[in-house]
Amino acid sequence: MKKRGKKIGLALGGGSVRGLAHIGVLKVFEKERIPIDYIAGTSIGALIGASYSSGLSAQRIEQLALTAKLKELIDFTEPKTGFIAGKKIEKYIRKITAHKEFSELDIPLRVVATDLANGEKVVFREGDVAKAVRASISLPGVFSSVKIGKKELIDGGMVDPVPVDVVKKMGADIIIAVDLSVNLSETFTHSGTSSDFIQFLKNEFYMKELEFITHYTKKLFIKFPKLIFKIITRIIDWILNPKRVYKILAGKTIPKVMKIMIEANTILNNQLSKEILSNRKVDAIIKPRMKGVMYAEFDKAKEIIKEGEKAAKKQMPKIKKLLGIK
Repeated sequence: MKKRGKKIGLALGGGSVRGLAHIGVLKVFEKERIPIDYIAGTSIGALIGASYSSGLSAQRIEQLALTAKLKELIDFTEPKTGFIAGKKIEKYIRKITAHKEFSELDIPLRVVATDLANGEKVVFREGDVAKAVRASISLPGVFSSVKIGKKELIDGGMVDPVPVDVVKKMGADIIIAVDLSVNLSETFTHSGTSSDFIQFLKNEFYMKELEFITHYTKKLFIKFPKLIFKIITRIIDWILNPKRVYKILAGKTIPKVMKIMIEANTILNNQLSKEILSNRKVDAIIKPRMKGVMYAEFDKAKEIIKEGEKAAKKQMPKIKKLLGIK
């Protein structure tokens, strides 16, 4: 049990699937019986933080992470601000956070997002938790942006991937950051077969975009005489037949545009994380080892959570010393 009077603030960073390491960190805090007074989260850090603040144990969150049917949470949409609509995942977030608002949480929570209009940091502290988290995880180009009030919001990692300043302002005496930055060369040169989930994303992406292309191609000929329009649409359906196109695309890699967007985001998060953690007062940095983990390899969840545990255990002697625990 921690020494009375010293309040712990946990800053949970963003980093796609790597954020599952936060679960391992929380498991260690629970095992050592060290309660957390404040949590600030960005992107997946906001999702894990919201789940924990809502009253779920680290073990229960781990169970959800290992059993979630991710394919059922993906809803591809017409790509205006992102390829994934995010309505299904928001519904899921609302379920696991028990439809709570910030004022109803067991642990005070702050969620970081980015205002798309001016690039400023937006910190949520009141209102609907699920909607705020949905905004925080909106990786540009992948998830559709979220409108809350007059603001159009995207991933908080664009401006604050490790929200240590946020948790400090909440009143934390001891600030602990979970850093999910990675060695870029190891991540981008990763080889081997794709995970089932990445393969699913790739296939669904191609098929959904094909559906949009077919629809809009037909619209170009809508004013033609009915007979000609009917002939043209049949030709389009034959050329863009999903089974035919799938055979052509089978074995192809994930679309390059998505790969570039994700890698650019990783580079940005890495650089911002380094700057934040070198220029801010952080009492302890928990840095899980993430060698070779790709952006959406959720099949490695158990391994990633274990790395979070290992990293937290390494820092525990230092954290106990800060708390005056022998």
